[in-house]
Amino acid sequence: MVGGGVVATVLRHLPFPQNFALLFFLAFVVMMCSYVFLVLLKETEDSPRAAPLSSRNYLTQLPQMLRQQSSYRRFLVADALLMTTTMASAFYTVNAFRRFSLSDAYAGTFTMVMMSSSLVGNLFFGYLADRLGHKTNLVVAVLATAVSCVLAIKAPNPRVYCLVFVGASLAAGLMGISRLSIIAEFASEAERPTYIALTNMLTSWFALSGVAAGWIADHMGMEFVFALTAILGLSAAAWLMKCVEEPRGRHHLPPEGRAVTEPWGGARCGTASGELIRG
Repeated sequence: MVGGGVVATVLRHLPFPQNFALLFFLAFVVMMCSYVFLVLLKETEDSPRAAPLSSRNYLTQLPQMLRQQSSYRRFLVADALLMTTTMASAFYTVNAFRRFSLSDAYAGTFTMVMMSSSLVGNLFFGYLADRLGHKTNLVVAVLATAVSCVLAIKAPNPRVYCLVFVGASLAAGLMGISRLSIIAEFASEAERPTYIALTNMLTSWFALSGVAAGWIADHMGMEFVFALTAILGLSAAAWLMKCVEEPRGRHHLPPEGRAVTEPWGGARCGTASGELIRG
């Protein structure tokens, strides 16, 4: 939020290109400070691991895992739709400046709106995920994206348009909280790295929809991009609610905490997913 105020002040009082150069330099300094603290982090010891597999056996088991995990397969469809709904976010600011002929200082205002929304939203939606599950968060995320897109088309003035950034910020926060977390709940602890890597390998390509969105915006206008994203967001919400089961609590602790083996050949750590995620 302080950074948004700095952005607005610098853009208001310094000419181009000195204003942008200073902001990029300040962002660089802050990022370098963050790396210092990142280096100082101490990671916890790894949990007990299953016996390693050869690369060949590991890769041959992935298709079998997809065939047998129907709920996870349905989630992959939802995740692909989730990734495509991010394509509108790059156009919110450009659209606002074009529609309302705003000064550069409004970039700082929009930043402050997004950061304050993220601050409040992350606290609330973390609580919501603890109580209702991460599927609920993802449904809210795509609905927030759909609302932002509608407002980007219909907002009559810059003040109302700020709600676009509120929705976009909440959607991004919800995705950050719940996308990887729900994947973790589809798997046992030992399987989680595989599930997360497989999900990203299969669905991260849909983030390239942003490239297609740029072409669409050039030829059909940004409003068409917003309308398409809103439709995709509503489709993702409907698919999540009707076709994806809430995975929390599906895994149960085996007797005496013994490791068990998944049908597709991977080892499962004897820990309940709900217990790991709780709190």
